[in-house]
Amino acid sequence: RLSHVVQQSRLQNNHMDAASTDVLLALTAPEPVVRYVEQRVRSAGLRVARVPATATVLRVSAPSATLEREAEHLELEKRLRPEARSCASERHWPMREFVLAQRADFAGAGEGGFFTPSERVFLVTALLEAVPVDNASFSAALAAGAVREVPPRHLSSLLRALASVGLLGEVSAAHCAGRLEGWRRSVGLLREWAWLRSSEPLALDAIRDYWGERTGFLFAWQAFYVQALAPPAALGLCIWWRRPKGTSVDDDSAVPVFSLFSVVWAIFFVQLWRRKQAALAFRWGIHDAHTAQAEVRRPEFVGREVVSEITGEVELVEGRGSRALRYAA
Repeated sequence: RLSHVVQQSRLQNNHMDAASTDVLLALTAPEPVVRYVEQRVRSAGLRVARVPATATVLRVSAPSATLEREAEHLELEKRLRPEARSCASERHWPMREFVLAQRADFAGAGEGGFFTPSERVFLVTALLEAVPVDNASFSAALAAGAVREVPPRHLSSLLRALASVGLLGEVSAAHCAGRLEGWRRSVGLLREWAWLRSSEPLALDAIRDYWGERTGFLFAWQAFYVQALAPPAALGLCIWWRRPKGTSVDDDSAVPVFSLFSVVWAIFFVQLWRRKQAALAFRWGIHDAHTAQAEVRRPEFVGREVVSEITGEVELVEGRGSRALRYAA
């Protein structure tokens, strides 16, 4: 039932403005709890509205200023303007952790498409996970909705508090019209068999911007692998075509040649894919072809702010006393 409602909400969202929704928040909660969630999400600087014809599915998005503050907090890397690359390392690696005070140095800052759809979903989800819960007001909303479960008092995250009482259904990315044009172009190329003639058969940049780096690399590898299979497939077809009648695979003298070719092909395939992977990683600004985003700080973490001796930046660290007590326990 809930999955059907979320799917219908995604379909409805296809007809909405692409900037109106980044994340769909599906609840299995009564009306008082839904109103409380809306109030808490708005207080965190996010925009929230209910999906038409539903009472428990919320559309969540964030203004550009809120996204930029969260990107700075999570140390999200963005591409620099060519004229802002002041040192040799930046000329070779044109990415830098986003800093709000230096936003003019970043390409596309202040424009509508500064953050890709996958980055918007990542940032809005991080903001949602950091929304605090007011235990007293939350308990009152649960009581007004006739919910008997009581959330643990130590939880400070709204989403975790909802999940602890079974009222959180799903948090998923919203698919909006206009964001899948690159995917549609790729499907059209596949249908026309144009991928056999192209060095990059899929619109990888569009797929990466919409789905994220992991999915982009997945499609890049699949396209590269299918193209690389053409030489051994052609050679195998020729060997099969020229085989005399009555000759089995075990008796065909060309089979060892094909086996040797397959070994050489496998070596070249691995090395060429490494080059392709490195080129995509550089183009997309990914260190060592890893796609892990910055670690999100847990809302329950309590620490003190200190200036790091290594980076010179303010960091939130755990006190020595509380750490010693935790180790002793």
